[in-house]
Order: sequence, then C-alpha cells, then structure tokens
Amino acid sequence: MWPDFRVVVCLSTRGIGISPDEQLPTSCHSFSLQETLDISDNSLTGTLSTEFALMNRLQNLIIDGNELKGRLEQILDCGECSSTMVRFRSRHNPLEGSIPERLFEFSQLTAFQISRSDISGTISTELGLLTTLQSLDLSLNPFFVPGTTIPTELG
Repeated sequence: MWPDFRVVVCLSTRGIGISPDEQLPTSCHSFSLQETLDISDNSLTGTLSTEFALMNRLQNLIIDGNELKGRLEQILDCGECSSTMVRFRSRHNPLEGSIPERLFEFSQLTAFQISRSDISGTISTELGLLTTLQSLDLSLNPFFVPGTTIPTELG
C-alpha cells in the first residue's frame, strides 16, 4: 500500500487490538523499506511470532506499553535485520523465552531493552560479542535463573 515508507510510528492509538488468534496487521510489516516501527502505548494485545521476518531493513523496533505476547526468538527472526537493527525496545509486554543466540549476530545493535517481561534463563557472556551495544536493560524480568548476574565481559 505505501511501500516507500521508512518510518512508521503509531503512538497511543488506544483501542486497536489484535485478537488472540491474529497477528499484527499485514500493513504494519509490508513496507519494503521500513527502518523504524514504533507501536508503543497502543494497548495492543495478541501474539507476535514471525511478523517481522519480512522487515529486512528494520533498524528500530519499539513495542513498549502493549500486552503483546510471543517468544523473543521468533520476534528477533527478522530476516536480514541482524545486520541493520540498531535498537530493540520492549517494555511492559509479557514476552517469553530466553535471550536467543541469534541476538549475538546483531552486529549494529546499540540498545537492547526488554524490561517488565517474562524473559527467563541466564544472561550469557556472549552478549560481550555485541561490541556496539551501549544500552542493555533486562530489568524486572522475574524468571531469570536465581543468582544470575551481569557477566563481567560486559564491563
């Protein structure tokens, strides 16, 4: 529909919802040149999975303040975006899973923020491979393995 859009921002458009068996509307992920998708504070509900697989040029994915469910490893399966993604931010979404190994392929990532979610497991020393990473926020994820600390490799 609008294939040349590079930035799509939909902030605080309360009342838009994705039913539990639906995905993000196809119009949100059909932009061939899309670099930024910010759908923060929309009270969106439903399950995210492979919607981002076609967003090969995605640089910024911001999905704060919704009730979006899904597994982190499926959301980060965004085609070739591992070489373009600069910022991933999800706060206040009940996303599940552990920090996927695929994340360590995101060579341009400067900010990875996933707080107030249901992320579990441990914090891998592999995060040290993200040499461009400047901001890491994993706060308020109650399911990390007890005693998990920030690896010394991260400074």
